[in-house]
Amino acid sequence: FEWLTKRGFRLRFGLVEAVGYLHQIRGTLVGEAKDHRSPGCFYTGLRHAFAELDGLGKLYEGEFGKDNTAANAVVFGTEYLGRVNARYKDIFGVVFDMYRHGLAHGHLIRTARYLQGSEWRRVYWIITEERGDHLALRTSGKITRIVVSVPQLVDDTIAAIDKFIEDLKKRGPKSRLLARFKKGYEGACTTLREPLPPGVKAKSVKPKADVNKLRLNAYSRDGINWIRRHA
Repeated sequence: FEWLTKRGFRLRFGLVEAVGYLHQIRGTLVGEAKDHRSPGCFYTGLRHAFAELDGLGKLYEGEFGKDNTAANAVVFGTEYLGRVNARYKDIFGVVFDMYRHGLAHGHLIRTARYLQGSEWRRVYWIITEERGDHLALRTSGKITRIVVSVPQLVDDTIAAIDKFIEDLKKRGPKSRLLARFKKGYEGACTTLREPLPPGVKAKSVKPKADVNKLRLNAYSRDGINWIRRHA
């Protein structure tokens, strides 16, 4: 581990480092969501896979900030998971919304509903260890269930990372893909800034240097104020 200035990072972080970072993500996913996940511990595999997809979407889209996490993950998943299994291209958005958001924020998976003519239809979920039913639709009456196989989703996410690595290598060190990756990576590592009070100018802040910087939330500033008093 080494602290780098922004300039140092931009000079030294290249294709080798990007690929190495993706291999780290891959290794973590294999270890925590595949090799050491007990069958039936559904949430473990899903949480790990969707968390990594969030980060991969940021890198793929070159998102410096944090406002488009879900949208970026869906773009990455539709593209790279869609290469692994074409069904993801059609259904990954709603799978992400139902399976990821509910687990991340409420420990429950969401349901959905939609209008078919003048009638409401509902979309529920099924989690399984069986691979053959992955992303299948099970419809009965006005209810459709989306089946997600946890081990298959994990394996597909690993395969998607492999395809991302292949694209980076193929397009090379001067590609837009790597440039976006670097921007997304830099944004993940950036400093959270306390907004300047009205009328106050900090000597160390250059003109336009505040553009695209991540800001401390109000609850974070409470902690900074405590540190300010006690450090």
